Amino acid sequence: MKKLLILLISLSFVSLTSLTAQEFGIKGGVNLGKWTGDDIKEIADELDEKFDIGYSAGAFVSFPLGEMFSVRPEVLYTNNGAQFEGSEDGFAAKMAIKMNWINIPVLAVYNLTPNIKVFGGPYFDIFLSGAIDVEMSYLGVSIDEKEDIEKDEITSLAYGAVAGAAVGVGKGMELELRYSKGINTLDRKPDDWDDSFGDYDEADFKPSMIQILLNFNLSKN
Repeated sequence: MKKLLILLISLSFVSLTSLTAQEFGIKGGVNLGKWTGDDIKEIADELDEKFDIGYSAGAFVSFPLGEMFSVRPEVLYTNNGAQFEGSEDGFAAKMAIKMNWINIPVLAVYNLTPNIKVFGGPYFDIFLSGAIDVEMSYLGVSIDEKEDIEKDEITSLAYGAVAGAAVGVGKGMELELRYSKGINTLDRKPDDWDDSFGDYDEADFKPSMIQILLNFNLSKN
């Protein structure tokens, strides 16, 4: 069902581009990810949170709403996550979490000048895959465990808000800086949870990202 949804989104994106879009193009760049939420604060009390370096790549279309405004939906493959590490009294630990998503921002864009734009709007994430890698050592003894994140452990549709700005850096090219923050927690009750052990306590952790992207407007080349 999820593969069918992704296919329908892609086909709709291509159809809209060919019919009504004034501008269309491709984009990609680097993500600097951290997580927020009450449970992340508890982890951060013991381990330092570091930026996780990931990437995004995809396509966009732009629909004009006059000379100054436009609506720009995007479809991106996004890799993000979180990193934690710390050490004390001979004990050291690192935890790296990586997740892959289909990221769908729907942005309202305002043209400040011909070369400068600001934008904002909601985004929606469809979870694809992920993994957790934990490394621990104590007095020379090390443990390294890696485990896949199952789809029934993560909300299938995450959502949040994104805002940023873009500046023209050449013909049909823009350098873009944006920040996004999740609204709903990524955790969800597993399908095989046994209620006889008690009610499931949903963890509170949400993604956030700083992204540096380069946009290539193919309709101007």
